[in-house]
Amino acid sequence: MPGTIVHFNPGASIRVVDALMQARGTPSQPIVFTVAPSARQTRGAWGSIALSGFPNRNWNPNTWCGLTARPTVTYDHQLLFNVDYTPGKVCHLFDNVQMTYGGAGGLGMISYSTTHPLIITSSTLSSSASSAVYQASADNIIPVYFGSEYHQIRVYMHNNIFVDNLLYGGQVSYAGIIANNLFTKNGAGAYTASYR
Repeated sequence: MPGTIVHFNPGASIRVVDALMQARGTPSQPIVFTVAPSARQTRGAWGSIALSGFPNRNWNPNTWCGLTARPTVTYDHQLLFNVDYTPGKVCHLFDNVQMTYGGAGGLGMISYSTTHPLIITSSTLSSSASSAVYQASADNIIPVYFGSEYHQIRVYMHNNIFVDNLLYGGQVSYAGIIANNLFTKNGAGAYTASYR
């Protein structure tokens, strides 16, 4: 729910297994994930939101969140996308989220190894003791449409701010689209082994 604040006790994590994590705030009421006010406000004060398993064994891409290329090239020769996360569409989603002071254990504040797509948009991820986002492995697929052409990716990060994370802002080991994000004061910006 927009405006929700989730406080973690020191060292605590959220593990999402065979289910979906969807946090959708608004620009004026972001969803906040941070350490409890009584705890020390520092990197690694809490662990991660770990996404794993098979939340939906229906491998029909028509049920998944999809991306449709906008008709014009608008940012540094990168195609920008409209995201289809209407009710009933399946993906892990963080939209208008603020996340800070996590990353204990070295796996990132968001860590995922799952079959379903990960979409992070319009969010700020800061002060992780590791990477802000860490993709351990993934068989997830986001259907991407370039006009009539169909492609597949596994993670989409757009219009986010990654700041003051000890390692990478985003560490994505498999195909992803990382576009129009701001990376500042991180150990490194973004890493992806394969991308479009």
